[in-house]
Amino acid sequence: MKFSVIFLSLIFCCVSLPTNANSKISKQSPVKILCIGDSITQGGNINDNEYTYRLPLYRLLQQKGVNVDFIGTRTHGLNDHFHWPGDFKPNHEGFYGATTDFVRNALKDDLPKLQEPDIAIIDLGSNDRGKAVEAAVINPLTDIISQLRARNPRVKILIIQIPGTFQNLGLHFWTWRMAHELSQTESPIITIPLYFGWDTKGDTFDGAHPNIKGQNKMATAIFSELEPILLTK
Repeated sequence: MKFSVIFLSLIFCCVSLPTNANSKISKQSPVKILCIGDSITQGGNINDNEYTYRLPLYRLLQQKGVNVDFIGTRTHGLNDHFHWPGDFKPNHEGFYGATTDFVRNALKDDLPKLQEPDIAIIDLGSNDRGKAVEAAVINPLTDIISQLRARNPRVKILIIQIPGTFQNLGLHFWTWRMAHELSQTESPIITIPLYFGWDTKGDTFDGAHPNIKGQNKMATAIFSELEPILLTK
């Protein structure tokens, strides 16, 4: 059984689920994007240029002519005095040092305060290493998906598969399996295998938090999955 799970994870966990053609969003009206996660989503460490993937992703979308609106109850980083560029909308649902369960509970209060998200980008699991995957990550992620769909049954959900090819192999597989089982035609769930080509030393400040190179790499990977959803023919 254990061998079969590992074998399947090697084959399937790195594959993004296909975007259904019916799930596209017109770029004419503001596209409301909700970024959910831990420190890698929140950023704002005053000692680093910790803008997170949100800044280059925002600019990529604008360059493509997408009228984008980042939503969220939070606008600050780890340090309240961290300077965000004036042309960037910093709203998010990122929590420094948070576990998946913590974020799940925080969203119970925060999601009802927000507009209905068109797209949710989730990056969680980094602070759950060493815990049982199902209880610590998969169950809370499943609840987060239910919360998002309660706000918008047509929400498109992107889940980032965190770096660490071998140490997170089980997490990658079970996340992919959950996404495969819960994905719907009108509300697809797409997994992004960020761990491919990720250089922990070259792409982070400290082995965990993405530097400018890593932030751009994340934004490019996310945008490649967003583009077929956002840009209609």
